[in-house]
Amino acid sequence: FQSRYRFAEYFENLVNYNQSDSAQEKSYHYEKLKQIKKSREFYRVNKSQAAFYHDWYIPVIRELVVYADWNGDYEKLASLLVSEISAQQAKEAVEILLGIGLIKKDKNGKYYEESEALTAFDVPVDIIKRQRKKYLLRGMEAADKLPPDIRHISYVSVALSEESYKDICGMIDDLRRKILSVSTTEKSIDRVYHVNFQVFPLSENIKKLD
Repeated sequence: FQSRYRFAEYFENLVNYNQSDSAQEKSYHYEKLKQIKKSREFYRVNKSQAAFYHDWYIPVIRELVVYADWNGDYEKLASLLVSEISAQQAKEAVEILLGIGLIKKDKNGKYYEESEALTAFDVPVDIIKRQRKKYLLRGMEAADKLPPDIRHISYVSVALSEESYKDICGMIDDLRRKILSVSTTEKSIDRVYHVNFQVFPLSENIKKLD
């Protein structure tokens, strides 16, 4: 789990860098970030691997084949997803992941990830937008079908200034990093989760009215 600890260290220093008011502390955490990034960076999913974002369940299958005890049984693998998919879809997802190199298989038949943390910066925006919509639909489904003890869904409507909106976006960015940090230090994984964040206006800017 060495790679997980390195990612945890990276996100901890990133959060500290963003939150620090001291120039000396910022410099310290910046140097730590550079050192960690040199040792291992996020893997950039490229255009030739865009099939990773073709269906919402492919990223989920990527985690399950590595962490779940499914013994090559695609019916069992498919049954591990909360939203139903077929054994054939699970099999095709594994084949896609192997084909684009986002999972590997060792000589003992065990699947593994060479890079745990991925970034979609090199993937066309329209593909990511479609994937985002699919996950929003999964969120709506979870709100209707899943019991509260295994999902968390909340919302609030607030009146804000533009400055406060930007502050909140920064808070969400920090939270996202902290969640990733928690994930990269996990030693015993029970489920695959998806976390959505949305902040959007419900009105026009009232200070710009004619």
